[in-house]
Amino acid sequence: MIYTDEELSVKIGEFIADKIKDGSKCFSYKGLCNVLFRLAQMENKLKTEKDATYNNPVLHYNDATRISLLLWERIWNKEIFIDFYENKYVANYHEDTYFGIL
Repeated sequence: MIYTDEELSVKIGEFIADKIKDGSKCFSYKGLCNVLFRLAQMENKLKTEKDATYNNPVLHYNDATRISLLLWERIWNKEIFIDFYENKYVANYHEDTYFGIL
């Protein structure tokens, strides 16, 4: 993704704000990454090679790490927390991390 860290942080904040509006008190890391990746696709913010065709693009490791670091900043700012509870009534991604919203 070719978002700056600041732009990516804003996108994460908008995602969390939307969750709050919907009445959610948590979100998953993989769900967040999927939304951010789709936004980057729609906004032409994915780094691509000229004249290349991509059949199944995925989030790059560096982008996933940037997202993790930005989430960690929000944990330190006491905006979110890691939610270790496993709710069997929530559709879970395999081996995912959930965050609660403060």
